[in-house]
Amino acid sequence: MVMDMTGPFKCDVLVIGAGPAGATAALEAARAGADVMIIDRKHVIGEPIACAGYIPAWITQHIKLNKKCIENKVAFMRTFMPDGSTDDTKTPGYIVDRAAFDRDLVRQGLKHGAKLYAGMTVLKLNENGAEVRYKNDTYKIESKITIGADGPKSVTGKYLGARVTEFIIAKQYEMMLKEPMDYSEVYFSDDYTGGYAWLFPKGKYANVGVGMIKSDALKMPARLEQFVEMLVEQNKIHHNSNIRTAEGLVPIGGPLQCTVKNNVMLAGDAAGLTHPITGAGILSAVISGKEAGTVAAEALAKAKGDKVNPDDLKRYEKEWQCFLSSDLELAYNRRKLLNGYYLKEHDKFKTLADAERKCWVVFKGYYHDDK
Repeated sequence: MVMDMTGPFKCDVLVIGAGPAGATAALEAARAGADVMIIDRKHVIGEPIACAGYIPAWITQHIKLNKKCIENKVAFMRTFMPDGSTDDTKTPGYIVDRAAFDRDLVRQGLKHGAKLYAGMTVLKLNENGAEVRYKNDTYKIESKITIGADGPKSVTGKYLGARVTEFIIAKQYEMMLKEPMDYSEVYFSDDYTGGYAWLFPKGKYANVGVGMIKSDALKMPARLEQFVEMLVEQNKIHHNSNIRTAEGLVPIGGPLQCTVKNNVMLAGDAAGLTHPITGAGILSAVISGKEAGTVAAEALAKAKGDKVNPDDLKRYEKEWQCFLSSDLELAYNRRKLLNGYYLKEHDKFKTLADAERKCWVVFKGYYHDDK
């Protein structure tokens, strides 16, 4: 999947980041006939993994999902509340092999003519493209349009002066299950400050993890070990069966105010499009990437000469907002309420259970504002 470094490095669309947002953007633009170049700092696309892997079933309305990427089908989510109660909610979807999922999306773009350069690091951006490093050499890439899909610590976002600043820090193990499962589990506790713990089945194994506000990162290792011990005692997973560890940052601050400027667009985590409560980001990455690629191709079709009219890219922001804005806005409002509970900034909730019944997506209270 890695191209020769022969150059010249000129393209219509430069996509920075080969995750779901970047890969989908590249696919859409290349399918429309654009000359697309994808670059990613990772040497192996999709690795290391930093994702629990759940995607809702209706993602298939936006992309072609390769069945080989699916590790487990899930029918519902079981939520464990701190007061001991549980709630089962239908959440039809899949746990995917995230690395395979990313690589398959990239392959779809390559089939339509996109070119991939893995192991390439962006040094700086400008209005004409980017300066990058590959191995020990520096190269310049000239592009008419740049799509930044380079994650929570986006270099593209920094160039635009629009960066994600609020995070949950998450860590998980891949461990062996005692018995197969067709549902996911989520656990709430005051120990998981601002976040939750999860068990997401993937065939014989499961992703077992904890997410907490970044300021409590030092407590993460102990909290995760305690959660694992609890699942072992409940006979859900095998003791000492961890085969892989993953960790990363999850944006929780809602969409950035600026996701398109001049000839640059931001998509996925780089645009802050991760759900501020659940931390889910694959679907919104795919949707925003698809819209970015489509708008880029249409702007190129209108372009006169080598310059794209920046006004033709402004529609991108309206397109992703049409799909995602209301959901993310509600989630961010609930995130502020939840943060307020932990920081003792209000007395709306007596207990965490009360807070979660207002701030967790499976409960009716989440969708209704108090009068």
